[in-house]
Amino acid sequence: LVAFVLGRTVWGQEVKFELGIGERGVLRVADESGKFNINQVGAQGADGVLARKMLARLFEYLVKQEPERAEVFKGAQAAILRRLVLDPGKKDIKKDAGKAKPIPPLLTLDNLRQEGLPAEMVFPGAGEAKGGPQGTKTVLSDILTTFGPGTINLNTAPAAVLYALDEEIDEELAARIVAR
Repeated sequence: LVAFVLGRTVWGQEVKFELGIGERGVLRVADESGKFNINQVGAQGADGVLARKMLARLFEYLVKQEPERAEVFKGAQAAILRRLVLDPGKKDIKKDAGKAKPIPPLLTLDNLRQEGLPAEMVFPGAGEAKGGPQGTKTVLSDILTTFGPGTINLNTAPAAVLYALDEEIDEELAARIVAR
């Protein structure tokens, strides 16, 4: 699925196919290293605090870009924090230090649907089969991942991820970096 054009690799080419009556599939090749690994927000100590700040800035950026979806984005952020920071009894892990079992990481972004997020919020085209919204709305799979060690490839990171990295990076700077 990776095409070579004039010696360059073209990523992100989609292949759409029918699975059955009323069911569709989409296969994409993507570089996950430019995305924010949400499993980092569940880390203990300074790493977890930093990752939660980055997650907050990432969703702040999304709300600025699509204010009409502010409540949806706030719900998505809350679902991620609920799943990765709080234990199933909704107790803060830090208060039960030494007694709480570690929270398992999300294995895929599909696990976010178990937290109540609609598929069309997580994956591109998921709402199309049901006549849902289409277009250029942000989907979480374009900016979030559950793979990798948590380092971010700045060369492939979208503007939302770049904005999340540091308070010194504003919307304009993030857009300029991505444009290069």
